[in-house]
Amino acid sequence: MSTKPIDDLGFERVASLESLAGCYENRAHVGKGVGLMFLSSIIWPDSKLPHGDITAVEVRSLMDDKVSVSAHTSNGVIKEQVFASGRDFTFESGQVRLTRPFGSAASESGNVFIGVGTQTKKLGIDSDGNGRAVSSASFAGTAFLVIPIAGGVSDVGRFTRNRALCVQHGQ
Repeated sequence: MSTKPIDDLGFERVASLESLAGCYENRAHVGKGVGLMFLSSIIWPDSKLPHGDITAVEVRSLMDDKVSVSAHTSNGVIKEQVFASGRDFTFESGQVRLTRPFGSAASESGNVFIGVGTQTKKLGIDSDGNGRAVSSASFAGTAFLVIPIAGGVSDVGRFTRNRALCVQHGQ
């Protein structure tokens, strides 16, 4: 299954992380029937940040292989972190790639799936300079120990680039 917003432009191929620098709306424009997608929850998936309160995410290039990312609310910056290529993400073909494997859910009470899967998030920009994210997951295993299953999902979000969102907070 795959969803994307109307007029999705795909990824623009960029040569460096510096091309991704900017200020982006935190809430994505998504396809019909997709729940909320927040840039902050893609960047900090395990944090307890109030993603719905974050208005913007700012990306600054520090070096060829490092970026500083900050989350802005109406009260200012609530989180800032430096990420390095090769340690926190992979940069290839103009996209930042974040991959997280997940294993069997058999240990969860009531879960009938036993298998493995991978979650991948790709971040970049489109030809208009707006942020673009593809969140995908693929899995293979069995249900009820005997029924083989495999599948995948992919959702695309567009994050409007708007420098004014970060400037208004004194950045």
